[in-house]
Amino acid sequence: MTHQNFWHVLKSKKAMKNVFTDQNFDQEVLGSEKPVVVDFWAPWCGPCQMMGPIVSQLAKDLGNDVKVGKLNVDENPQMAQIFRDVYSNHNNFQSGSGKRTISRSARS
Repeated sequence: MTHQNFWHVLKSKKAMKNVFTDQNFDQEVLGSEKPVVVDFWAPWCGPCQMMGPIVSQLAKDLGNDVKVGKLNVDENPQMAQIFRDVYSNHNNFQSGSGKRTISRSARS
């Protein structure tokens, strides 16, 4: 991504297609046949606000190969509590053949 594209992405305010909740997390994330990227975010979190447009661009770039979505931790306390020790901003969930892998992105 070029410097110019990066700032364009940051200014973008498009809604995310996949919104994960306490109610749909098992089906939409853990039950997904393809890899999933979850953006755990909160409205009051400055770094989350900066990452939001980048995550939206990632969803657009990956198309149908990877499911990308957001989970508001304030509105979904159950998932926030369960994953509080593993989320920084993004987690990748991969299901298949009865195994689940959860990997955490590194904090910068």
